[in-house]
Amino acid sequence: MSDDQSQEVPTKLPLTREEFEQLKATPGFEKIMAFIRHLDEYDDFSAGFMDNFPDKLPRSFPLKLGPDVVGHAIIDWRKIAGKLFGIIALKPKPDGWTEEQYIEILINYFNSLSGNQVSEHMLPTLSTVWHMLEFLPQKINDAIKLLAAEGHGKMIIDRQLKLGVEVKSPAKIADELAKIERDTIKGRLPKLQPTKTKPAWKNENNLRRFAEKVMARQLLCQCMKNVYDRCDFLDDWADYLDYNKEFKLLSADVPPEAITWAIRQIGDDKILARDKEPVPVACEIARRELDLPFQEIQTLNGYYLEGVKLLRDDRRKQKSLAKPDLPSQLSTGEMDSRDSQLSTSNTDNIDSE
Repeated sequence: MSDDQSQEVPTKLPLTREEFEQLKATPGFEKIMAFIRHLDEYDDFSAGFMDNFPDKLPRSFPLKLGPDVVGHAIIDWRKIAGKLFGIIALKPKPDGWTEEQYIEILINYFNSLSGNQVSEHMLPTLSTVWHMLEFLPQKINDAIKLLAAEGHGKMIIDRQLKLGVEVKSPAKIADELAKIERDTIKGRLPKLQPTKTKPAWKNENNLRRFAEKVMARQLLCQCMKNVYDRCDFLDDWADYLDYNKEFKLLSADVPPEAITWAIRQIGDDKILARDKEPVPVACEIARRELDLPFQEIQTLNGYYLEGVKLLRDDRRKQKSLAKPDLPSQLSTGEMDSRDSQLSTSNTDNIDSE
């Protein structure tokens, strides 16, 4: 082989649209892309992050308060994995043994295992580390924002106490913040298909009320989406809502926690675009306002359509009842006989003429 031939390297062409669409159809594609987007929040994420595991895992990420970077965190994944493994492995330690005795037994036990058997024992630890790796930047930055909100709430309470006015309940503030945290945690955990419809969603009156409330909140959600779009998807887009008269008017009687959820939903670029549209967002706001059982957004959208159908059927029934009845004599033999006589009379008159 010549030098020229030995140096030839096949060129990797970019994916065509058809190839990309085929790739998108691959099972798990969306999960992989979401995982990569989360890892991209690290400062040192690279394509070779799995080399020499776990030393090449991304470990530095910015700490943010809103869109502003206020610091950086550095994580030692090897230490975290070791600590987690120690906790999981030491959990079944017999009470009469010291940790040193138990660790020595564990080491001897692991030395007797094959590579596959060791991997099976390590799987719970690695699975936990993997979850932490993906979501730690989000979790820490959410915690910073919630702590800031907590501090703001404390300042308000202190001020109200000094002024001698009615004090906002600390429990209410804690509940609002805990609900935000709860919704975020649920978003990170696997979504399960409900096994059966909850009784509240089988009630047709609830479906009607739900549909009416969704329709009442669509303008609000459309207004918020318009502001988000006009701000070119900036992290601080929600600040502009304070200057929007339409938003203030439409949100006047909406619970603050529902508005907070909607802001997070619309502004989160990791959420599918279809779940950020006005109707799906209005569905979740309506569910919260009516205190109906939790369902996934697309399921709520289905209940909304069911409620709309019920309301449409109700209107049709009302219209049919409102129509005046035709005189009963039109269907009687008397009226038929009268028409027959009139017709015969007219014929006779024509013939006589």
